[in-house]
Amino acid sequence: MISASNYLKSIEIIDTRKLPQVLQEGHQFFVDTVHLYQIDETVKETLDLYLKNLNEHLANKKSNIVNSSRSKNRPAKDLTFIERFINLHNKIQTKQQIGIYIKALQQAIVRKEIRKSSPYADHIEQIQKNSSAGITSCRKTARLRSTSINNGWLS
Repeated sequence: MISASNYLKSIEIIDTRKLPQVLQEGHQFFVDTVHLYQIDETVKETLDLYLKNLNEHLANKKSNIVNSSRSKNRPAKDLTFIERFINLHNKIQTKQQIGIYIKALQQAIVRKEIRKSSPYADHIEQIQKNSSAGITSCRKTARLRSTSINNGWLS
């Protein structure tokens, strides 16, 4: 958090030209009047208000950067589950392994990481039905070959 005492040191790492116009003007005012901070109550109030607005702007900017980097770096959850399902094709899996996959898929749906409005919602629903049907027909220790992918899925 930037305060009057650490302002000049902290502002060095911020490109003030990229700040909104009001904050650029506040920066210039701060530089011009900082020597009056302890002397003039009006200057102190004005600079404190500027610092409050600057800190809010920087906090919002930082949270936007974090949120946008999360969404840009990760593939969509629905595509991740479809890819995992395709990788299971013609591989022998235990009931427990398929159960882990189904549980993760259902948790993603509950957390709304996969939505009904997704263009792949029909595929996700088909994956759930095929996986659940396979796991219920399988004994606890038996192994199951995942063969529920047809040519339509792979295209």
